[in-house]
Amino acid sequence: LDELFMASPFYAQHAKLSGNAADFDDVVKQFRLINEHLYDAKSGLYFHGWDEKRTQDWADKTTGTSSNFWGCAIGWYAMAAVDVLDFLPQDHAGRAEITATLKRVCDGIVRWQDKDSGIWWQVREYTAAIASAWLSQPTRRSSGTPTVGRANTTNATQFTTANQWRAPHSAAPYSH
Repeated sequence: LDELFMASPFYAQHAKLSGNAADFDDVVKQFRLINEHLYDAKSGLYFHGWDEKRTQDWADKTTGTSSNFWGCAIGWYAMAAVDVLDFLPQDHAGRAEITATLKRVCDGIVRWQDKDSGIWWQVREYTAAIASAWLSQPTRRSSGTPTVGRANTTNATQFTTANQWRAPHSAAPYSH
């Protein structure tokens, strides 16, 4: 997830500057692969990693996914989607797919925000303001878009911003 944040916005900007439409297609393909292999429908979250060959020690031998969800990485993934949308042409066929990805992330993370502190879980048994910062930034930037919408993002980002520095350290409500 985090590698997509580090590469795809730059790749999309390069595609825009160079005029190479095939590069935009590849950027969209990277999001598609993440959605196909890392999304967990049960939790609404994305696993931190995926090993196609399923040989890494951390990879599930059946799915290839890691065993955990990492708040910062999910936030980076959402920010990558927001940033890519800044460069992806309005008429590109993959634009709706990236927008749907962003909506899926926003819908998923809102369910896991700590009700008392407003902080999102970083990893199991640990809340962190940094995870909340990464998760609230894309929801804040995308909340006005018709396809993502304010209903599933505005309350979460306002609550997080107001309460992010008083996070309790307690057992996380999710794990795989």
